[in-house]
Formats: sequence, C-alpha cells, structure tokens
Amino acid sequence: MGGSEGFRAAEGAGGSGREKPLAHVPTLSYIRDSLGSHQTVAGCIMMKVKVRKVGAVVLGASSLLGATETITGCSADTTSPDTSGEPDGIALGEASSAYSITNPGSALLTLNGTYGGWEYELMLSNSTTDEFVRSGETLSVMIPAWFVWQRLHADQWEEPALERVQKTKAHLALHYYRDGHEVSSQTLTTSGYTGEAYWILYATTESFVVPAGVDEIRVGFAFTDDDDAAATGSIDVSVVRPVTVFGGDLPDKTVLFDNDGQTLRQRILEGGAPVRGADLSVGYTDYRADTVVDASKLDRRIGKQQAYTRFGSGIADMFGMLVHEVSIGVYFDDGQGWREEQLLTAKANSTFAPQNWRTSYEGRVAIPSNATKMQVYYHIKTWLVADYSRYGGQITEKWYQDGQRILLAEKWDNPAGPSSNYDLGVEAPEQNDEMRRTVVFVKAETEPGQDLFLRGGIDHAAAAARGIHCTNGDGTANFKCALPITHLNHKNPTTNPWKVGDKFLDWYGQEGTQTGASHGWLAQGSAADWTTNAWPQEFGAEKTVATDGYGIEPLNTYGLHYWMLDVMMDCSKAYEGTDGTRWFEVKSFVSNGPGWEPDVQQTDAPYASPNHFAKCGQVSVFERGSSSAVYVKLP
Repeated sequence: MGGSEGFRAAEGAGGSGREKPLAHVPTLSYIRDSLGSHQTVAGCIMMKVKVRKVGAVVLGASSLLGATETITGCSADTTSPDTSGEPDGIALGEASSAYSITNPGSALLTLNGTYGGWEYELMLSNSTTDEFVRSGETLSVMIPAWFVWQRLHADQWEEPALERVQKTKAHLALHYYRDGHEVSSQTLTTSGYTGEAYWILYATTESFVVPAGVDEIRVGFAFTDDDDAAATGSIDVSVVRPVTVFGGDLPDKTVLFDNDGQTLRQRILEGGAPVRGADLSVGYTDYRADTVVDASKLDRRIGKQQAYTRFGSGIADMFGMLVHEVSIGVYFDDGQGWREEQLLTAKANSTFAPQNWRTSYEGRVAIPSNATKMQVYYHIKTWLVADYSRYGGQITEKWYQDGQRILLAEKWDNPAGPSSNYDLGVEAPEQNDEMRRTVVFVKAETEPGQDLFLRGGIDHAAAAARGIHCTNGDGTANFKCALPITHLNHKNPTTNPWKVGDKFLDWYGQEGTQTGASHGWLAQGSAADWTTNAWPQEFGAEKTVATDGYGIEPLNTYGLHYWMLDVMMDCSKAYEGTDGTRWFEVKSFVSNGPGWEPDVQQTDAPYASPNHFAKCGQVSVFERGSSSAVYVKLP
C-alpha cells in the first residue's frame, strides 16, 4: 500500500483470555474487617499519569434479575469524511488530553444475571458518557431488594413488607486490579433503598470513584439482616464478571469502530486524539463488519439435507458460518507513509464485546514520535465456512468440502469510498519534566555484520520491593520494569529502522512495535551506534555522529569501538538511590553471534545485580564483560 491518498482499488465481491477465578471468598468477616479501608494503588508508583482507565462493562443487556434503565449511548456519524483534523466521536477530554480524562462522567452499576461463564454481572446504566467505564468515573451500585431477600431467606416465599425488606443490607468488597494483580481494595455497604414496591425496590450504595491506574474491578457481595443475625448470604467474587476500566494506561489510548444501529461510528474512548510516541489499541466489532459487507444479503447455503418435521419430510437447505477477517491500514505523516496492512486478531468475550456470542477484532498501533497526522481504513474479507458436522440428518448434497472456506465478500471501510480515510489526528504528549537526555557507552569490538543492542530497566525483585509487578497475573511480561525512551539519533541508516517503534529500554529484545528490519535482522533490543574519539585513516572518509549517525562523537573521549545509546529517558521510572540518584540496569547484546554480555559485579551498585548500573540523566561508560564504570555529567 503506497501513497498518501489512501486506498484506491475498487470494492468487489468474491465467489476468551479470562483470568482464573479468585480463590478469595468475600466473607462477612473480611468485609467487616476492611470496612472504611481504601488502600493506596501500589502500581501507581510507576505512573506519572493523572488519569484512570475506563471499562467496557457491557455492549448488550441481559435481564435475569430485572429491568434496569436504558444505557445512554453516544454516536457520531462517520459516513462522511472528517476534515476538521480532530477525530469524530465522544469528546471526553480537552484538546490536550494525553494524560488526563477531564470528564470521566458518572453511572450506575446494577447487579444482574448474565450468560456464558459468569453467573452475574454489573450492568451499566444512567451513564453520562457511554457504555464504558473510565478511570476516575463516579459510580454507585444498585442491587434488587428481592434478590437480597431471597439470598437471606430462601425458604420464605411470601412477599415481605417493604419495611421488613429495608432491614437487609448488602456489603460489597471491591478489588481493583492492574495487569492481573490486585493493587487496592475498598468496601461499601448499601445505605438506602429506592422504589415504591417490592419488585422495583433497589438497595443502593454511596458513590465511589474509580482510582487511577487500574484496568479492572472485581466485586464480591455479602448480605445481612438487621432483624435476623442468623441470616447470611454471599456471592463469591469469582462468579461476577469483572468490570473493565479504560484510561489507566494514558498516554496509550483506545479507538473503537462500531455501530449505533445502522450508523457507523468511531470513538477514542479516553478522549482527544492518539498521542505521539504512545500506543493506540484498536477495536472493530463484528456488527460493524456485518454492516459494511451487508451480511444479510450473503448466500450462506452449503448444501441440502433430508429434513423431518411435524409437517412431514422434505429437502431443506444447510447453512455454513460467516467468518470475517479484518485488517487495518495506517498512514502517518512521518516520512514513511502507509504501513503494510495489519491483520487484526479476532477475540470473543473481549472488553469491547463481552458477550460470548460476539467477536471483536483487535490490534495495537505504535504512534511515531514525529507524527502529526494519522489516518486509517479497514479491509474486510468475509468467508463462508462449510461445516457439515452440525447437521445430524441425511445429507443429500454437499457443495463444498468439510472446512472449506469460500470468499463471499471483500469490502473496504472508508468514510467516503476509495481514496478516503478516517482521520484520527495526533496530539502531543504532555510535557514530562522527568524526560532527560541519557547516554550510555559500551566498549565492544565486533565483526562485520554484528550490531550491538542494549537491554535493561529495573531488576524485578527491586521493583517488587516497591510494590511494582513486572509481570502480569498470567506470568507474561509487561513493561512496568522498563524505562520509556525516545531515540535522539536517527541519522544512521543501518540502525534507524530498529529505533522506529522502540519505546522502552527493556529486557525483552524486540518490542511488538519494532517492526523495521536492517540487513535482514529485526531489532534485538535498543539499537546503539558505533562511535570513536578519532577517525582512523584506514577507515576511509571520516564519519561523524552529527552528520552520519555514527563515527566521531564529542561525548566519546575514550577511544575506538564505544557503542552509544543516546536517548531521552523517563528518570521517574528509574530506581531512586538513598542520595537521590536515579539508577537503571543495562546489559549489551551483540547480534549475529556473541549474544548476551557476560555477567559483571559492579562495586558501587545500589543493590546486587549481574548487570551494569547506569545513571539516568548522565553519561555512563562501560566495557563489555567488565565491572568498571565511569559517570560524567552531560554538558
């Protein structure tokens, strides 16, 4: 895909990751012991963000426990080109909203029954924004009074007097999670009732605010009766669908492409626009794909069968399944233009569509640090999948092979047809005073075809001592022990492809956003550039870092073969020593051969580690495999 005009080809037609249930049961004694306590979010120590994250609670409503009020939606017509330079959709923040949600809104959560793997869910209603919950949003919880009564008095079938029902209470244990780890908790007790009759009476809690830096709320319930101390009941936290929260990862944001009826719409859920140097999570719903390809008109027949009904026997059609493949095309004005289309991952029970019969298509896009404009389109292919195993009768005609996929439709989702795209805009990140120029030199002699990368961050055990989890609840790595960086040297044509999308100094090698290759290699970490203090004549024409991205570098006063990492680094994420020095660990990795650097034992380290210790905001000088270290303040 090339050119900045967008997609030009004509449209045509062709022939659940859920956490494990918690072992914790919210007993009445636990809730009583924790009444009034509201712990600090430990994970926020790593975050400078001022906001919270909003959660997609529901996109559809079930009604097992009774009626709730209609969800207030927000729609924006995106069927015409957006020429304003700002994204369509719900505007939750100000023009600059990289780190804050200025209007997170308020809503009610009503305990209700659900389908699928959960017994209950908290359904969103009376929302002042939309169907998602955001960090910083003000919430309160309602529980049907008849449900509380039956949990306490299951053997009493007569309808009780309202005065008697109002002697019962619900106690809620709210557990706030981030990356699968519980970071704080809170307890609530219902403070009153609303409604004038038993079947429309609700126990209600006081309002609470979703804390910053969480991405999920899990809730357990215990019930008591002031007039009958022996009557107790509970709902374990493991059977209540968690409430997803959006906004805690700012400046990373989320864009959702979905429908309001037959109207297509797009929304940046956290408000504002995608942020330079951050990630944008992308969601695209199955209903939107159905609408774009007009699935109701597609022929899903895959053969014939002998059918038997109460009206007699006859030949009936057999139908296959429709399966969408959704890809996104992305353009940035960063000099590289259109990216190759990225196939989105189909997910059931996702945060955008939690029902088990729904599917959303999801991915992540890295926003370049020098972009000022972002445009997208979507490419939808709809396949008919022949599955005859679902039919138990006598099959008389098979038109396809079992499992065969037939392309029924291929459409492009553009706002106004070919050559038009959805303009999401790009906004600048908030000024971060902790972003400081940091330089690391590592001396290493390499062979032709070898390059030196740096990996590092904070030791996992050192972070755990500060209440920071470096892995998710399922054991997969996150970037809580990585240091946000922005490369300053983009002039070296060999290393620059590896620097695009490199957002962290981390332990994991290639980040998902580092997709560029150089002489056949993908990134192996954060790329460093070869430098020297004097250019040898036998090397040919003199090269300098200032002009060529490698070669002579004024900060290198040490000699040949000093590889340099020159970045802006967020020093607030580094380890703070007793004297206020901000430390981080680093180790070199040489591609195409040597690999990891041997362990070292640095004597002036702030804690035990087999890695070099560098100082954020300064020049740190090391030699591969040596425990020596030199530190110099930047001019």
